[in-house]
Amino acid sequence: MFQDFGGAANLAICRERTDMTANRNLLRMKYARVIEAYAARTGCTFDEALDRFYRSQTYELMRDGISDMHCMSDEYLVDELVDEFKSESTVR
Repeated sequence: MFQDFGGAANLAICRERTDMTANRNLLRMKYARVIEAYAARTGCTFDEALDRFYRSQTYELMRDGISDMHCMSDEYLVDELVDEFKSESTVR
């Protein structure tokens, strides 16, 4: 059973934590879900999706913790990838 330490204790724990970066393991799992969803949506292979993801600006923003991209939903991130590669293909 969970013990409730009350609001003051929870607030103290939140204040002690100044590092707001995402847990690495959770971030890796999120990467995998986004890559898989991107492959399903675009019809590309998982390897192609993996390559595109790790070359994308979306990945760089997530990795670097910019704009809290890692907090966005998987669906939102897939939309970003689709838009990113759609605009990249029109530039070529």
